[in-house]
Amino acid sequence: MKRQSYGQGGRDGHSIPVGPGISEAQIESAALAWLESLGWQVAHGPDIAPDGLFAERRDYGEVVLAQRLRDALARLNPTLPAEALEDAFRKLTRPEGADLLQRNRGCIGSWWTV
Repeated sequence: MKRQSYGQGGRDGHSIPVGPGISEAQIESAALAWLESLGWQVAHGPDIAPDGLFAERRDYGEVVLAQRLRDALARLNPTLPAEALEDAFRKLTRPEGADLLQRNRGCIGSWWTV
């Protein structure tokens, strides 16, 4: 089974310096190579961008590729009813909490709950 990863140079293809002698593009390139070595299929970011050939979101405000998440939830949980899959999708895309730290803890904590 191939996994998907996206990237290469950010939205506009420019690289941002992150420290002396290293750029965001170098870090991204290393991360993508590592993911690919683990079996992920790497896709060029602009191809799935809102105006790309294979657009997977309406705009960059959509940080979750909703259909991919729904497909993954169904693939990983084949015995769950549609209502439970939709509930999981909602919990992952709309975490509860008053601030970012609480929302992150709530979301990450739900991954470890059995």
